[in-house]
Amino acid sequence: MTETTNSNPPSPPPSSRAIKFQYAASSPWAWVMKYVADLSPTNDIDSMMELESPSKMTSCKILQTEASVINTPSTSRHRRKKFPSTKAPSSEPQLSTVISLDVLEANTSKFIFAAHGTSFAFDGVDDKDELVRTLQRCRCDHLNISPPSLLLRWDLTREECTNLVGDTLPILPGNTKNVAVLKEPFGASGRGIHFVSSHEDIYNIIESHRKKNDTAASDETGLSVLDKIIAQKGRIPFWVLQAEISPALLIQGGRKFHIRTYVTAVEKLDDPDVIDMYVYNRHEVRLASVPVSSSSSSNINNQGYDRLAHITNASSGTTTKDNRRLLQHVPELVERNMQQKVELFVAQLFGQHVAPDVKRRCIFGSRDGALEVGIGKFAIAGIDLMVTETNHVFLLETNLNPIAPPEDAVQHVFKEHLIGFMSDVIALTTGCDIDPYTDTFTGGRKNFVHTHTILENNST
Repeated sequence: MTETTNSNPPSPPPSSRAIKFQYAASSPWAWVMKYVADLSPTNDIDSMMELESPSKMTSCKILQTEASVINTPSTSRHRRKKFPSTKAPSSEPQLSTVISLDVLEANTSKFIFAAHGTSFAFDGVDDKDELVRTLQRCRCDHLNISPPSLLLRWDLTREECTNLVGDTLPILPGNTKNVAVLKEPFGASGRGIHFVSSHEDIYNIIESHRKKNDTAASDETGLSVLDKIIAQKGRIPFWVLQAEISPALLIQGGRKFHIRTYVTAVEKLDDPDVIDMYVYNRHEVRLASVPVSSSSSSNINNQGYDRLAHITNASSGTTTKDNRRLLQHVPELVERNMQQKVELFVAQLFGQHVAPDVKRRCIFGSRDGALEVGIGKFAIAGIDLMVTETNHVFLLETNLNPIAPPEDAVQHVFKEHLIGFMSDVIALTTGCDIDPYTDTFTGGRKNFVHTHTILENNST
């Protein structure tokens, strides 16, 4: 197992000063954090208290009263001038953030420092269409990081669809089927994935979706779905037409799968590198519900695809406990040395290929004055990957602030994995170790590997 590179992580308080945590977590992670909180009392960590809202956190109250620090001389001149007409981003963590933490003195509740999961690091790769743009902007097209993709407007006409797509869909070498994947803007958990074989299929799906959402309005706001997206994102979303990853590697009796790995970005704005990027070395395998060869005729679409056999997000199946595994427990992937391949792929992606975009976004996000009052920032992303029969790893999508499955939807070993992951996130971002399940996991940051370490270990 590779060791992590210790690149200026937060330093824990002296052992003579007992500490306690306050935290606000998104609702899908609440059950995980309850277990972590139960494990937290140690010689140095007194307790962990959940707060119902980020606004209740001591650090947010301090930041709100110290708003005048924004753009003071402590903020470098080139950062102030880079975005002169842009309003400073909001400082308060949103509930969609996986977790934000305050570290306080146990006896006095005096604020020491905070770690907020609000970094802008992954904002350029979160949405499906933005991921395509970022890879293009970073000139990654020739690297085969993601399958060939085409962006399609939300409201494109039939003529535009015909001209843009033509008779040839995006396709990978070796794929003999004229089928591509059409991804709905902001679809999640396997929803909004369509298999198409012609520009007519594509237009019909997009037009049907547009009509449905143009007429759908909320009783409270009166806004259509598109209006709400524009208000939230500041732009009109695009569909993504992407080559199907085929022939895909099949495992566990002929089932398709994808790998979910977690990446955590920790800002260090006083350093030229701006950010440290870590890969979590316990990777998840998410299986399709049924083998490809067992497709049911009742589930097959016009392209001959059974969604239960081709959608690998575990939430789309009926036996989700069995659909989620850990990579080290899947012999077919261990034999192919897939852990090393996955970690190298992710390290190259975020440590090299899109690093300029990540750094730029972190600098922009620093304009809220959080650093000046002792608030460090980080971001968590779930990276979904798929593997071909020839062991080529492709990026499917990146999920900022990924959600945890319900507690009753996972097996015990997977439950331990999630608890260990959150404990390691806390250790990585605060420097305070919580050591869960010592017979299974190692505490601290040992399960996070710096991208620099991975790249160095694979340089020979």
